[in-house]
Amino acid sequence: MKNIMLKLCILIVLVVMQFGQSAFATIITLDDIPLDFRSQNLPSYTEGNFVISASCTDCLNVFSTTEPNAGYGASTAAAGWGASERFLETWNTDVIFSLARTSGSMFNFTGFDIGWFDNNISNASWSVKAFDAMGNLLADDVYTGKGHFDFEYVNVSSVTFQNNGGFSSFDNLVVSVPAPSAFLLFIAGFAGLIVARRRK
Repeated sequence: MKNIMLKLCILIVLVVMQFGQSAFATIITLDDIPLDFRSQNLPSYTEGNFVISASCTDCLNVFSTTEPNAGYGASTAAAGWGASERFLETWNTDVIFSLARTSGSMFNFTGFDIGWFDNNISNASWSVKAFDAMGNLLADDVYTGKGHFDFEYVNVSSVTFQNNGGFSSFDNLVVSVPAPSAFLLFIAGFAGLIVARRRK
């Protein structure tokens, strides 16, 4: 009986630890950006308790979507790489976008779509850096191409994106909030005690 209970507790702990790393996954679709939206001079956008901001002042076209009246003419909305006619793009290589939780707490960032703003042929190129709560660099990568990219930036405090050239765009950022593992482990242990008590 003790061996069964021990195995059960170990199984619960493993499940909880796995759950804690990947809980509450969501996609920042950018669909709440208003139609014909074009902003500059430190713009920001909030969705699902995450905020995206840009560090550039007096920069033209740093935070916008491809819409018929946004200054681009007829829009194809980068059809083919996941855009829904609302996404972020810039031609300006000085702009640094930053992704963080509005609460300032940690999160996981595991994927996004990239492409050019007006076609599904040209490759985009973004430099992506991930930082911890102390501002230490955890990852420094370059993603070039078009379509969806998967990666694993776990327990980060912020992520930055910088365009390497051209009309590079990004959309559909896959993020998740790590579950409070210590609390879940406590619950798992408490459940094990209850089961053991009932068995006894």
